[in-house]
Amino acid sequence: VAPANWTPVFSDGFESASGWDGTGNTWGHPISGFDTNRKRSGTYSGRIDQPTSSPRAVHSMEWVPIDNSEATTYKYSCWAYSSGPKIRLALFMKQAGETGYLTLVDEVWNRYTKNQWVYLEGTVSVPTHIKTINIRLSSTSGQGSIWFDDVKIEKIGESEIVEESNYYPFGLKHKGYNNVINGTENNFKTYNGKEWNQSLNLNTFDLGARQMDPALGRFMVIDPMADFVNNQSPYAVADNNPIGYVDSYGFGSTPWWLRWLVGGSARNCSCKQRQGVIGAIGKLFDPKPGGKRRKSKKRRKNRKKATSSSPSQEYANGDKGRSPVSPVSLSSQGLTDLSSSTIDVNINMNVRTPETPIPEFRGNPVTPDNPVNFNTDVKFKSSSSDFRDTDHTDKILRDLIKTLKEYPQLKVLILGNFSNPTSGLTQDSSAQVNGSNGTVGQLQLERARAVEKFLINRGVNWRRILVGNGEISPGGQNNMNSTFILTNPNN
Repeated sequence: VAPANWTPVFSDGFESASGWDGTGNTWGHPISGFDTNRKRSGTYSGRIDQPTSSPRAVHSMEWVPIDNSEATTYKYSCWAYSSGPKIRLALFMKQAGETGYLTLVDEVWNRYTKNQWVYLEGTVSVPTHIKTINIRLSSTSGQGSIWFDDVKIEKIGESEIVEESNYYPFGLKHKGYNNVINGTENNFKTYNGKEWNQSLNLNTFDLGARQMDPALGRFMVIDPMADFVNNQSPYAVADNNPIGYVDSYGFGSTPWWLRWLVGGSARNCSCKQRQGVIGAIGKLFDPKPGGKRRKSKKRRKNRKKATSSSPSQEYANGDKGRSPVSPVSLSSQGLTDLSSSTIDVNINMNVRTPETPIPEFRGNPVTPDNPVNFNTDVKFKSSSSDFRDTDHTDKILRDLIKTLKEYPQLKVLILGNFSNPTSGLTQDSSAQVNGSNGTVGQLQLERARAVEKFLINRGVNWRRILVGNGEISPGGQNNMNSTFILTNPNN
């Protein structure tokens, strides 16, 4: 099942240079102005001036009506440029008949990036009792201005069935009812996540080491480990028991330690480890430590050492019946005698060093002087470091994981944030942490470590990840956001 495209329900690039004056809202400020000097697209951007440290908030004049029969995911986003204040983007939600300021609110922040355009995006599951939604732009904690552009609210479309597959135990598809497809058909990584190879009408699964024919339930070539495991056919798949076992690599039921010892890929290991084990086993069968055989001390009787009258005369094979071996004169053969001649060799190797590509994330270059900061809407359970929805977390961190894998020089700092209606909280304030008494700072770190573990499980090296405490802010629900800072220690 694949998600359909997002459908815009609200979009404003400030091209009309009007609105955003607070009309229709119980609280807020009018926008400071529409600017042509600094914009990301089009002609205008919306500007909020903050001459003091007092925060300013500007609501859209439009409350978008919605009517969903089930909880529906919405995405709200914008581009923003700050000369000093921290950036805050919020989605306000009201139920029918709501007379207060809000029923629910969801928000994202950018607290660290200054003097460049940054992208803010949040996703939220809107419950069925919410009937109107509205976007709010805010500036907090600092002096200066913030420019906003390309503000959007989008609704996720209905999911579509890409393919329905039913299999016999060895992977052969059932016929007759595997055709319930609304989108583009996919014939590749399906059964046990292995690629379905239809080239040359082979119709086999690529398990890595070998190709498997699902119609026969057999491999097409002999088991490369057949010399070590010979209790069954070298063409058998999963010990002839695909219900109880999964042959992930095409090595059959060979023990993992044996595949590791001969260089298989069943377990993560280093070549040095493998060579060390093989070397230790080899020494058990070596007649002498160090791998050198004992030289025989016995000599044949009546055998004498070869002697010569001068150092220049040596006899081949110690046989005095043959002529002495004389050195060959290279000069007589028209060749240069390297032992007697001095040769000057000047080699000018002008090798051009390839340029290292500059890493980018969401269109922003990541250099030693220009780290990229962004907030992502990672949702946690209340007072817990457990994710509310792992699939949602995987989706919103997918581009970060891809960037970290493509550019191994990058490092990432994960900051756990916290927000609560209670004002005056500090990191030492009491809080529930995974069902136990703790502090706000401990909850921040636990959530940052949960994201760290998530990245490591997706293949990111743990040495490239740092965690820390983020911001503590009043208002809204318990914090659902994390701050990420991408750095490039060496260009």
